[in-house]
Amino acid sequence: MMLQEAIELIQQTAVKAAGAEIIPIDNDGRMEAVSIGGEIREIAVSPPLRKHIVHTLDDIINYVKTGSNHDHVDKYRPWHCPKHDPVVWHGENTVTLILDDGNRRDSATFLLTKSDKFQTLGKLANEQPWLDQKSFIRLLRFHLGLDNVKVVAPFRRLQWETGAKVDSQVNRGDARIGKSIIETVEGVDQLPDEIDVPTPVYSESGEREEYLVRCDIEIDAANQRFQLVPLPDELVRIVDLAQASIRRRLESSLQCPIYYGNP
Repeated sequence: MMLQEAIELIQQTAVKAAGAEIIPIDNDGRMEAVSIGGEIREIAVSPPLRKHIVHTLDDIINYVKTGSNHDHVDKYRPWHCPKHDPVVWHGENTVTLILDDGNRRDSATFLLTKSDKFQTLGKLANEQPWLDQKSFIRLLRFHLGLDNVKVVAPFRRLQWETGAKVDSQVNRGDARIGKSIIETVEGVDQLPDEIDVPTPVYSESGEREEYLVRCDIEIDAANQRFQLVPLPDELVRIVDLAQASIRRRLESSLQCPIYYGNP
């Protein structure tokens, strides 16, 4: 038993001698103590890859400019050298700065969040629900923020009339009775067939420019319901307009390559 323990101890010592062992020390994390072959050395700890998140497009632009002004070489992050090659990608959900397109490891990202109004219109386009008068007014007023006097008020003043009209015709040897449904809405002549909904694509600061989204209005008089649906490709169109605005601002401030897409 003593011999077996001695053999294991010799093996463990040999492993430690051949390999490196990190020794816990109390510091700021920039250095580590390592035992190599029984000799203790201090080595520099490489910082983690940059995965920054910024909250405005201006910060992406400033980061490119700040990185370009560094005049020293970071052996762990070569992009600090003036010869670094940054590239910016902008897409529907993010704007991403790749600090060095050669290694594509370090990045800074500006996340884009769809606005509440855009998401509401997207849901209307996909589901195309029918709403009663009260729900429809709430949609226009509170979810889409439309003008209460110019746009919403005419929908408040509607008066519905539904009923049945009976036509009878009696001839010799023949009796016919026909019934037709009457569906009228008093005040419907004041309603538009389409409305334009001013809509920002994104909710982030600096990205809240509004674009007009054309929406069709349908009325189901028999059931006293309404339907509001964006016209085909309207939401795609305003996303492209918002992305074009982002690109113009990037191109006016930066000299690096800029692409519409995702890295």
